[in-house]
This record gives sequence, C-alpha cells and structure tokens, in this order.
Amino acid sequence: MICLTEKVLEGIPLIEAVSDHLEASTALPTIVLFHGFESRRESMMNWAVELCRLGARVIVPLAIYHGDRNQKDVTFDDLWEIVDQNTRDCEVIYSTYHRQGLIKGFAVGGQSMGGMTTVKCMLAHPFIDAGVCLMGCLDPLAYTVWVREVLATSMKTMEASELFALLEHLREASLLDHPEALRGRPFYIWHDQEDPLVPIRYSKDTFERYKTYPAFARTSYHESSGHGHHVPFSVLASASQFLAEHLNMKH
Repeated sequence: MICLTEKVLEGIPLIEAVSDHLEASTALPTIVLFHGFESRRESMMNWAVELCRLGARVIVPLAIYHGDRNQKDVTFDDLWEIVDQNTRDCEVIYSTYHRQGLIKGFAVGGQSMGGMTTVKCMLAHPFIDAGVCLMGCLDPLAYTVWVREVLATSMKTMEASELFALLEHLREASLLDHPEALRGRPFYIWHDQEDPLVPIRYSKDTFERYKTYPAFARTSYHESSGHGHHVPFSVLASASQFLAEHLNMKH
C-alpha cells in the first residue's frame, strides 16, 4: 500500500508518497515529479506509485497557475515562468528534506512541461543526482520559436527586444547551449516520434549532437511511435527502473 500525504511547504502544495513498508521519517531515495501544462499532480500518481514500489519517497508539487495556485487563467505565454518557479520550488523541497535528514539520493522527473522543468533543474542544481525527461525538450529556444509561429494568433505580441530577452533567458534551460552542465549524471530521455505538441526534434537533435560527449555518458535515450503526446506505462516502468538502479533503491 502507498501512503499519500498532502502538505504545503513554504506555499508549495505537494503530495508526498511513500510505501507503507518504509519509514517515512528516515532517509530515503527521494524523487520530485513535475506535472505537465494545464495538468494536475494526480496525473503523476501512476508513476509515483511505481517509484514507491521500488523504494523511493516521491514528492509531487503543484505548479503555479494550476489548482490551488491558480491566480489567473494560464496560457502558453506563462510556460517558462512556470518552469522557472518549478525550478525554485525544487530547491525549496530539496533544502527542506535535506535539512531534516530525509534524503538518500535525489532525482527529478517530469512529463511535457515537467520534462522541461527537469532539464532546467538539472542545469541549475548540482545537488540533483539523476533526472528523467519524458516528452520535454532539450532546446527550449527553438521550441519556443516554433510554438510562437504555430500559435501566433493566440499568443501575446512581443516587441523584438522582449522576445530577444526571453530567448536569452531560455539559454539557462537549454542543454543545446550548456551540454557540460549535465556533468555525466544519469539522465533518461523518452519521446514519441509523432508527438504533435512537443515535436521530438527538440530533444533528439540535441542528444544526437552530444551523445558522444563525456557529459552525456550516462544519458539513456529512447523513442517510440504510436503514442503521440502521451506516456505509456511501459515507459514509466522503464524510467523508474533507471532511477532505481542509479539511486540504489531497495524494495
């Protein structure tokens, strides 16, 4: 059985999941999972349960502009602000649990926007031991330019200087621009070849470019077809085994 506890940590609503045969007050491999755009924490529960079964503590925070943190109607213009806040939330979660002596290995993972968050967290936080990016992107600049072309009529018009500033900011979340920041840490990537919302090229092209670099030595890249913008359970199980191996999880 999995024990789920809802908490609010420095304003961050989160769900903590731990298998009932583990002692939640002891140090455990700890994994933070980030949900997708206009999604919910509950959408991550299948993955959380699988990781708990393998011996992890799983924490699923709620993103800003979603659920109880929904201060306004969210649009794609808010995507990278949400990713930035997720990245800050990750540090708050790690610092709190680490201070309490509850972490024995720390990883992050996510789907879609959560995968994009994973990439930025890996670049920003050296305390992260491993990561999983499902349906995310490694090249947020090119992806954002593509989205703004596709959704031009529904997105906020930006002055050239404003767009330039945004793209420069996105370099902080770009493995294409900062491959060395991966530092050889275990990193699992999955994407579907027919994903219509986050095209695979924004992950695959970067991986193909850097796959022989030492920083990518423990990167495990996977792709499949027929799933579109949806992660099948077989991928969740594979990604979970990957984290279990690299975090020395015991169940």
